[in-house]
Amino acid sequence: MARYGKFLTEQTTDVEDIMATSDGGEYTDAALRADNWFPIETVGYDGSPNTIIRYTLVDDENGGHIEERYTAQQEKKSYSKLKILLAAQQAGMDTAFIGLLESNITLKYIWDASNTIEDNELLNTYLPPVGQALNKTPEEIKAFLDENCIAD
Repeated sequence: MARYGKFLTEQTTDVEDIMATSDGGEYTDAALRADNWFPIETVGYDGSPNTIIRYTLVDDENGGHIEERYTAQQEKKSYSKLKILLAAQQAGMDTAFIGLLESNITLKYIWDASNTIEDNELLNTYLPPVGQALNKTPEEIKAFLDENCIAD
């Protein structure tokens, strides 16, 4: 027998707003549906622990079901400034990177004000000039950061 679910509140789809049975059970589909329980159909589960789960009541030809949708949540990466400097030094790019920081006052202030460097739009804005200063493409810089500089 399939899992069944029942919403505890109206108009919400969060995990805490639904009660669900385990697989199996002694009640029939008709008895469960009569008490506002609906079969649960899982969509998008990939085994990842980093997912958001949402529940939605879907009308269908059988009287409806609850869709349990798993959506992967993107983790934001952050890069250690110390790891960036050490990896740049090991790759022979430290002098060029420090020269770029010293020649671009805005970039220097952002660097100094940050504890870590976040993987976001601001980083993407500065990847081309960093890449140009280091004679690398933005994609190569991003790969370098991902491989060597992820903050713990």
